Parts: sequence; C-alpha cells; structure tokens
Amino acid sequence: MKLNKGLLSFLSGLGFSGLAFYIAFFTLINNQIYIFAFSIATAFLGSIVIYFMAIAFSFIEIGYKLSNNLAGFIGGILTMIAIAIIILSFNLENLGIVKNLNLIDKIHPIVTFFTAGACTLLYIWPIEKW
Repeated sequence: MKLNKGLLSFLSGLGFSGLAFYIAFFTLINNQIYIFAFSIATAFLGSIVIYFMAIAFSFIEIGYKLSNNLAGFIGGILTMIAIAIIILSFNLENLGIVKNLNLIDKIHPIVTFFTAGACTLLYIWPIEKW
C-alpha cells in the first residue's frame, strides 16, 4: 500500500489533536500545573527538534539558508533542553515543588515529546521523493 501525503498529513493532524486531548486530560484535570507546563514545553521542543534534524540530515528542503551543521547543532541543544525538562519533571517531588506525583504523572513530558516528534515527522515526510 502506497501512502500519499494527504494520508500522512491526516495522521499528523489526528496525532496532534490526540496529543492536545492527552495533555489536557492527564494534566489539567489532575490539577498538575507544572506537569502541564513541562508537557507543553516538551511537545513544542519535540516538534522543533524533528524539524531541525530533518534539515540536518537533508530530509527536507527549506527556502532559506541554514547549513546542515548548524541545524544539527540547534537540534542537539534543543534535545538537551527537553531532556533537562524531562529530568526536572522526575525530580519535582524531591525539590519540594509538587507533592503526591506518581510515576504516571512524571512520564507525561516524555510521551508528549515523542508524540509531537512523530506527528511532525508525519507532516513533513517528503513522500513524493520516494
């Protein structure tokens, strides 16, 4: 079965909508404001990292001048920022910022990072070249 660009874009939009529901349902309903903020930040970073990695590996063509080395460097820095946010989400209780977090609450930033990255990859996938 050959996938076309419209189907991949549909799956990307479906994933982003599901991601918004996931973040709202699991963080706002449980009144976890810090986890909500970290989930939004890692989702944003996950999308941007995939975009820069696609530029770095010449997966997509862009209309402005950005070298592959610089795109990879920016992608690496943003990935480390996301990892720092994810580690911080695991240490919120130890720092005394939030009380009564279980493991499920702590993994939301990881899930949102990878889900947003996968949705971005589906959206920018250059199926016409394959």
